[in-house]
Amino acid sequence: MKLRKNLITSSLAVTVALGTFSFAETTQAQENNSIVTSPKTVTTEFQGQKVEFKTDEKINSKTVTVLQGNKKTVVTYDKVKDTLSIDGKVVLSKASQNINTLSTPSASTSGTFQTMKIPEGSGSGGSGSWKFIHTKYGQTKTTTDNIAILAAAIAAVTPFPANALMAASSVILTTKVKNTYWTMREWGRMSGLTYQRKATIEFYRDSKRKKFITSEEMYFYDKGGPK
Repeated sequence: MKLRKNLITSSLAVTVALGTFSFAETTQAQENNSIVTSPKTVTTEFQGQKVEFKTDEKINSKTVTVLQGNKKTVVTYDKVKDTLSIDGKVVLSKASQNINTLSTPSASTSGTFQTMKIPEGSGSGGSGSWKFIHTKYGQTKTTTDNIAILAAAIAAVTPFPANALMAASSVILTTKVKNTYWTMREWGRMSGLTYQRKATIEFYRDSKRKKFITSEEMYFYDKGGPK
């Protein structure tokens, strides 16, 4: 009787273990498709033209849908394959392959790229000092002469919203360069219960990032603190 009881207990443990494993697999699959941020729609006007951007970011992808009048364009960045596509057609592979992320503030070089740190004491006053988070590098292939679509393409691979990149995209298109190379740096600090991030992005004509085109700066706020 005792032996049978042990067998039943062991059998139940195996069943529970298998059930838990199956549940874990299902949960992981669901997480891969879960939403990172709620879809956001922003309407802006640039040079007399009304444009609507809808951004939908998930674990493995980020999509920016552009609505201009009756025309709809879908720009998608596949985070796993590292590809950028417009209306389902891949226009850029290895979209963000040149990424260098630092876990601590420091200065170093990697190939032709250099990471930098914010000067000591910069950004202080009223809140905590800005602390360097990371530097990221990437490139954008100019496959369109549409300012809004180019802005969406850059927004798909960076945290910048497309509407904030309209002016920069306009300047980039005037250069008529085939490939644009960007460098993005981020800093963070706590201000009360709000975590603030400051991001700057600079655009260049060349991969060595010597021929400057334009830049943008933006602040992000998270009242829940750093995640």
